[in-house]
Amino acid sequence: MLQLTSLSGDSAGALWVARRFPVRIGRAAHCHVRVEEAGLWDEHVEIEFDSQTGFVARRATDGLLVINGQVVDRAVLRHGDVLALGSLQLRFDLSPVRPRDWRLREALTWIALITLCLGQAALVRWLAG
Repeated sequence: MLQLTSLSGDSAGALWVARRFPVRIGRAAHCHVRVEEAGLWDEHVEIEFDSQTGFVARRATDGLLVINGQVVDRAVLRHGDVLALGSLQLRFDLSPVRPRDWRLREALTWIALITLCLGQAALVRWLAG
């Protein structure tokens, strides 16, 4: 669904993928994304999914939430947004989608089309003959 990539601190380069919501980010053991960085509260931010607006980030405590350089209490997240939580910076992205394997369905479709064409050709030959 969504992925968060750490851009700074000791966890730089780390990637977290979330499939269940809400997602809590903080230092506490019960947080889904648990990070030990300076300035991060036990429960710093919560990201939830709203079917009407999309992914929404909101402050869970008195900690500071900065999205793309603007201090916010609550904001709708867009692909590529950078969240600053204390000294931690996270990039919000949508998870890549794996394409379905359509080879079997495509092969069966081609077989059906070829069979249909051969059947029509045989029918025309039989009617003409």
